Amino acid sequence: MNTSSQPAHRDSAKPQSLRIIVAFAGIVVAFVTLKAPHVFLIWALDGMVAAVTLFAATCTGFGFLRLLQLGDMPRRWQILLAAGMGIGCLSLVVLACGLLGWIGEAHRYIAPGILLATGAAGWLGRAPFSKSDDGQK
Repeated sequence: MNTSSQPAHRDSAKPQSLRIIVAFAGIVVAFVTLKAPHVFLIWALDGMVAAVTLFAATCTGFGFLRLLQLGDMPRRWQILLAAGMGIGCLSLVVLACGLLGWIGEAHRYIAPGILLATGAAGWLGRAPFSKSDDGQK
């Protein structure tokens, strides 16, 4: 029998799907940039703000993971859980500030600084990643 008829290994699908996503995103960015070049600049600036906010919220979530002693999970689940907990904490803090009437012009500059400070503390005190990433021990 010919051995070439056997299906390809399952891990070969991951890089292929990543290439498709990157190619599609590149095509979308190219078309938008050609149609309206200023939109790409707005995307880049707003995207950086969103990325920094998500990173800082995730780092804050790592502090919660350490506090709850959830460091024995696989790395991918730690990152996802930390992001969810950090974004939840951020939304509750913004809600509380809004209820107290503290949201104003200065809030736009102070909140990211506080978030980055708590994020740095959460990242430095984060739960160590587990050795296995497949969930089996």
